[in-house]
Amino acid sequence: MASSSILLFAFACLSLIVDPAESGVPEFLLQSFRRRVSQRERQQAKTTHSNSTTTANAAATTTTTATQDNHANMGQAIRMISYDYAGNQKNAVTALRLMGGSEPGEGSNNLNWFRLDDGVMGGRSSTEHKTVTDDDTSGTKSATTTTTLQFAGTINTDGGGFCSIRANLPTNCFSTSKAEDYAIKLCYKGDGKTYKILLSDGSRGGPMSSSPSWQVDLPTQTNGGWHEQTFQLSQFVPSFAGSRRGTDDYMKHQLHPHDMREIGFMLSLRRADGSPNPEETFGKEIFPFSLDIKSIEIIQDQEEKT
Repeated sequence: MASSSILLFAFACLSLIVDPAESGVPEFLLQSFRRRVSQRERQQAKTTHSNSTTTANAAATTTTTATQDNHANMGQAIRMISYDYAGNQKNAVTALRLMGGSEPGEGSNNLNWFRLDDGVMGGRSSTEHKTVTDDDTSGTKSATTTTTLQFAGTINTDGGGFCSIRANLPTNCFSTSKAEDYAIKLCYKGDGKTYKILLSDGSRGGPMSSSPSWQVDLPTQTNGGWHEQTFQLSQFVPSFAGSRRGTDDYMKHQLHPHDMREIGFMLSLRRADGSPNPEETFGKEIFPFSLDIKSIEIIQDQEEKT
């Protein structure tokens, strides 16, 4: 192969400087060389064109991706800026009366629920909470009408992944600083997803906050019946924007009931301990959810109360 290439190269040089008829090189060899050169040039041209096309396509794809990313980021920024947090609080839904506590009252313990979902960070999830009566669910009027709180909506994991409702706590519901003195008793029914109960001092417990949100998992079933469950406040764990910090930071925080100013319910990508909420108990991509709450009661340790 090497000698043939050298010979063809020599023929080429010779054909460039002398007339083929005078070179002494047989015409059929020169014609064969020219054909091979022509074929090689066409192949090179084809390869060059293909590379250029690939490069252009790659550049176009990169440009398109960058444009799409810019549009997505812009959309997320607009949703974040336009999120009406004050409006959500103004349009709070009054539902349920907090029972129990250190100094149980009547009207003063009514809870006003406002939504706080991932729109606050530019997400697309939506919360639709409302009061529901027996008539709404059964279609028949019952002798004793019960009004419940329905926490429902749609989760969209594209750019977010949580929905929640919050209500301010009456100042008289906790009188001591010991978490082991209190528990929260719920009557609820769900859709098989794992929700969370939230407690906080009202500062929201963001990622840079020194004050956490306190959370405990609320597993639900799909059988459609009402369930009662009691959650000790000592079970609640600190969370900063859905995640837990290091062990040392975790250990230095303690839940002081008398500092709690807000209660809430959340469906999130993460469980209370910061681990992922599995698809089986959360959902995938875009999906609806619904949690009904019939009653909330604060139970105080009877020994402490007396």
